[in-house]
Amino acid sequence: MATSPTASTTSSTFDDEAKELWPEWKFSFGKHLPVFLIPDLQDDENYEEWRFMAHTKLRACNLEGFIEGTETPPQGDDSRIARLNQKVFAERRQYAFRIIYDSIHPILQQLKSSGHWILDANDRDPKVLWDAVHRWDVDRPLTYKCRLMEELVDICHCQHNSDILAYRDRAFWLRTRLKRMGTPIADQLYMGFLVKGLRTYDSIWADYLYKQIESGSLNPSQLEVDIGSQYPFYKQLRERREGDLKNKLVELESQIRGQPRNKRRRKAKDHHSGPSGVAKRCSNRH
Repeated sequence: MATSPTASTTSSTFDDEAKELWPEWKFSFGKHLPVFLIPDLQDDENYEEWRFMAHTKLRACNLEGFIEGTETPPQGDDSRIARLNQKVFAERRQYAFRIIYDSIHPILQQLKSSGHWILDANDRDPKVLWDAVHRWDVDRPLTYKCRLMEELVDICHCQHNSDILAYRDRAFWLRTRLKRMGTPIADQLYMGFLVKGLRTYDSIWADYLYKQIESGSLNPSQLEVDIGSQYPFYKQLRERREGDLKNKLVELESQIRGQPRNKRRRKAKDHHSGPSGVAKRCSNRH
C-alpha cells in the first residue's frame, strides 16, 4: 500500500520545482546571494545611507518592485503553475519585508507611536513599511526645521574643531535634510553660509571663494569639491602662520621677562661700583 508523502517532503519538492522554474528566485534565496551590510536606521542622521543600502540590496535580489509598486500578485487558476507562482510571490514578498523590517528596529517604536505604521500580521506589505519610514523621516515639527535652519545659518568651522571636511559634510547634510522636509535652500544662499563659516579659519581663502561664487564659476557641488581639495594647502599655511606667530610670541615674552632682570643687574652693579661706575658709564654714553 502506497503511503502519502510527508509534509516536509512535499514542501521540499515544491521548492525544488519553483527554483527550477524561476532561476532568479533561486538566486534571491540561495547561498550565493551577495552580502550587503545594511546599517540599522538609528535616526535621520543616517537615513540617506540606510535608504541607499536597503534599496541596493532589494535591487540586487530583484525585489525592488515590491517597494515601487510594480510587483503585483500573480493571477491564475488552481493549476500547478499558478500555485507555484503564488508560492514564489509570497516568499519573495516576505523576504523584501524582512530586509526592511530587520534594519529599522531602533525606530520601530517611533513608527508605531507616531501612527505612521502599525504591524499587521495578515498584511506585511513591504511598500507600506517603506512608505511609512519615508513619512517618519519627512514629517517633523516646525521647531525642528527652524533649529536645523539656525544651525546652517550660524555654522562655523570652530564647531568641528577646525576639521574643515567634517564642517563641510555637516553643512551638506543640513541642506539635504531640510530639502527632504520640503524646505530647500537656494544655491547661492547655501554657498554663502558655507564660505562665511570659513572666514575665521582663513579670510584670504574665504574672500577668494566669495569672488568665485559672485562670478558664477562655482555651484554647490563644485564648491564642496574645491573646499576638500584646497583644504590641505590652507591647513599647512595656517599651521605655518600659527608656528611663526608662536615663535614671535615666545621671543617677545623672553624679551619682556629679560628686561627687568637686566635693569636689576645694572642697579646691583651700580650699587657695588659706586658713583665712579655711574659716571664712567654716563661718560661712555656721551
